[in-house]
This record gives sequence, structure tokens and C-alpha cells, in this order.
Amino acid sequence: MVQAYNAQLAVDAETQVIVAAEVTQDVLDRGQLSAMMESAERNAGQRPAVVTADAGYWDTETVQKAIESGAQVLVPPDGSAALKTLRPRQMSNNPQAQRMRG
Repeated sequence: MVQAYNAQLAVDAETQVIVAAEVTQDVLDRGQLSAMMESAERNAGQRPAVVTADAGYWDTETVQKAIESGAQVLVPPDGSAALKTLRPRQMSNNPQAQRMRG
């Protein structure tokens, strides 16, 4: 039996203070962006104005929802595989990914 957890943190960019921390058993970070934004808002008392996350958090619907909340969202739509091929796999058929890269 393997017991594994996925820890998430939200950090205030200016003060470098952790404003939210969550632990899940979800394998991927992809589904955690909204939950971390909500947790940060709950703990800090205000909605994040800017959200940055690594490529593991990319999910088109989640990123769109975050943008619609009024935050400036910066999440690369592709991971290290794109660096090897020099072509992001999401770009050709995903307008949201194209906007994020533009």
C-alpha cells in the first residue's frame, strides 16, 4: 500500500508569506487551482489579483473560471514535453492556450 498526498501552497508575492495550504489525495495539480484561490481568498480576506502557477495546473475550464473571477491568471498551457519538441501540444486547437502564450 502506498499512501501519497499532494500538498498545495498559495504565497503572497509581496511578503512571501503562505496564505493558504491544502493537502489532497489527488494525483494531479490540475484540479487544485480554484480550490487554492478560494482558500487564499478565505484566509487573506480578499480575492487574489494575480495568480501564477506552473504548467501542472493548466486546465482550460479552470483557468477560464479563474480569469472570470477577475484575477490576472498566468499559467503556462504546456509542460516540459513542449520544450523538447519546441511546439506546445495545446496551442493548435485551444484558443485559451493561444491567449496565454500570446
